[in-house]
Amino acid sequence: MDMKNKSEKYFDYDTFINWALTTKCNFECEYCFNKFEPPSPPLKPIDIKKVIRTLRKTKRKYLITFSGGEPFLIPNFIELCKALTKEHYISICTNLSCTEKIKQFAKEISPEKVKSIHASCHVMEHERKGINSFIENHNMLKKNNFFIDAGYVIYPPLLSRFEKDILYYRSKGIIMYGREFIGYYENKKYPESYSKKDKKRILKYYTIGQSYLKGTPCNAGYNTVAVVPNGDVLICYFVPLKLGNIYKKIEFNKKMIICPIDACQCPLKLFEPKLFSSACKQTIPYTNQEQESLINSFKIKSHHNFNLDKFIGKIGISIKRHNPNLYYKLKKIKDAQ
Repeated sequence: MDMKNKSEKYFDYDTFINWALTTKCNFECEYCFNKFEPPSPPLKPIDIKKVIRTLRKTKRKYLITFSGGEPFLIPNFIELCKALTKEHYISICTNLSCTEKIKQFAKEISPEKVKSIHASCHVMEHERKGINSFIENHNMLKKNNFFIDAGYVIYPPLLSRFEKDILYYRSKGIIMYGREFIGYYENKKYPESYSKKDKKRILKYYTIGQSYLKGTPCNAGYNTVAVVPNGDVLICYFVPLKLGNIYKKIEFNKKMIICPIDACQCPLKLFEPKLFSSACKQTIPYTNQEQESLINSFKIKSHHNFNLDKFIGKIGISIKRHNPNLYYKLKKIKDAQ
C-alpha cells in the first residue's frame, strides 16, 4: 500500500501518547531546549514487558510518537518498536543520524504500522560534524514505503540561508517545512522578534508552530498524554499533572481540560483532530472549580522534598520560559507544602 494515500481511517487508534524516551542526543544544537538539562543518565533499555502490560490494562489502541533527545540511541529501540507495532501504531521524531539502526528499522518494522517519521534537519550540526547521511537515510525510508517529512528550525542565524536550504532539500525529494524558532537569541524573544519581512518569508515554508488556544477545551489527559524519560505520564508537557507511569498504570482524565497555556507548542486540535473530535462527542470540559481541584492534586501527588525543575526537567524550563504565571502557580503549591 502506498503510505502517502492512506486516510486517517486506516489508523484506527483511539489514544495518542507522545513519549520523550530520553533527553540524550548525539547532536548539540544551539537552540535545543535540552541544553538546559543536567547531564543525562546512562542510556538503559526500555522494560518492554512492563510497557506492554500497562497499555493492555487500559484496553485502548494507541498511536505512540517517540521523541527525545534522539530515540534511536535507546539500546533496544528497534525491539520496542517491534513489540508495540503488534498491537498499536507508532511515529518517530528523529535527526536521521543513526544510519545502521535506521536501516535495521526499515528492514524489521512494517511501514503499515508506522503513521509517520518526522526528520529534524539541523544543518548547522550537519556541517559541524561533517554528516552527509540525512538525504540518503530519508530516501531509503521513503523507498521502503514509510511516510516521512522533515522540519527545518529557522534559527535567527539561519535567516539568510533557510530558503535556499529548504529548496535544496525539496529538490532531493524531501517534504521539507520551516518551523519558527521558539526561545531567546541575543536577548530577544522569538518568534516575536522576527521582522515583518522575515515573517513574510517564513510563511512561504511554514508549518504549525505555537498556537494560542488558552481558555479553549483540550483533550490532553483524556485521550492524549505525554510521557517523560522516567516513564511518568502527564496530561501534556506544559500541564505536568501526573496520571501515572507507563511502567505501572495510567489513569486517564474523565473530562477534557480548559487549556491554561498562553502559547501551546503541540496543539493537539491541529495535530490530532480526529481524537479531539472524538473527545468532544464523548465528554465535556471540566468546570473551573473541577480544574482547580486537578491542579491542587498536583500537590497531593508530590512529596515533601518535591522539586519542580528536577521532576519535570525540560518541561519545567519550558513552562517557565513560555508561561511563567503557570510555572510560579505550580511552584507556589509546591512551596506551600
